[in-house]
Amino acid sequence: MATTTSPKRRTTTYLPWHIARQLVTDLQDEGQHNVALMLAAQMYFGLRIGDVLKLTWGQITAPTFTLYEGKTQKPRQITVHPDFAAIRDNYLATFYEDHRPAGNRPIFVGTRGPKTGQPISVTAANNRFASALKRHGIETANASTHTMRKTFARRVWESKGRTEAALVLLSQVLNHSSTAITRRYLGITGEEIAGAYLSL
Repeated sequence: MATTTSPKRRTTTYLPWHIARQLVTDLQDEGQHNVALMLAAQMYFGLRIGDVLKLTWGQITAPTFTLYEGKTQKPRQITVHPDFAAIRDNYLATFYEDHRPAGNRPIFVGTRGPKTGQPISVTAANNRFASALKRHGIETANASTHTMRKTFARRVWESKGRTEAALVLLSQVLNHSSTAITRRYLGITGEEIAGAYLSL
């Protein structure tokens, strides 16, 4: 009797922080401000793309804002990083010099056809990300917008000293049920774990 096996799950990796930052800068320089802001929202807020696409101008122009994650329905309070604010303000200065967009207006919207003014789909967001990577010669395993959420997670873990305390913090930020899930999510290698012991 033949047996079937489920396909192996493809794991998305992260971008090194300096490469992610440079990509956002390059997108701004080529006039792709909306895509730059979308990727910056993931790398500075650590949100899933579905939640990023629901963000409004009123949320991201406040110092902090709260949203309920679509997947977990749990609240997340986000503090807006100054570097993200600079990217946001560059966007506003470019397209809204003499007026501000309405606070309830979505940010990442379609500009053609029946979806004009409506939030773009996750597929469209992934296509924009893939196109940006290709144009700038960046290769990463199983690239999708989730790459940028993982970039956020990896950056927090590394900036907090790659400690167990950092994993606990991240599991709370990402609404994971355990640090074991967060460890797998970060793709922490055996070499990195061994290095923690040798760093004492």
